[in-house]
Amino acid sequence: MSFIKDAILEAVESKQFKVQEVGAAASTSIRLNIERLYTEKRSPKPLWERLADDASKHDPEGWRAIGDYPYENTVTIFFDEENEGTMYSLDSCKDVVNLISECPGFVFYVTNSDCSFLLCHNDHDYLIGTGEAKGWVGEM
Repeated sequence: MSFIKDAILEAVESKQFKVQEVGAAASTSIRLNIERLYTEKRSPKPLWERLADDASKHDPEGWRAIGDYPYENTVTIFFDEENEGTMYSLDSCKDVVNLISECPGFVFYVTNSDCSFLLCHNDHDYLIGTGEAKGWVGEM
């Protein structure tokens, strides 16, 4: 297991979060949709470095703001594939914040089932938004 998966599973076990692993086919579909919608080309660089049209805000605690994102349905949290290929489904953006608050820092992404938005908090302490989340991050 990877460092990230270990951290997620430990947090889930200790706090009894409702988290579900996303299946391989759905994970592949999400990654392909994100690439198609928000990047110019695939490369070995982290996804956040390849986003074509985004807004960002430097804030070491910016990941906490994800809980305030105005989306009220199930979301998917994922990671750069070379670091961790597993994706997880959570009931809300607030649940993402609760989960991440129990983990050490790492780059993560949050989207919905149709990939209409993408949020990221990276290892340089930037909160990044693209798609429907671009304006929200830009107004922070």
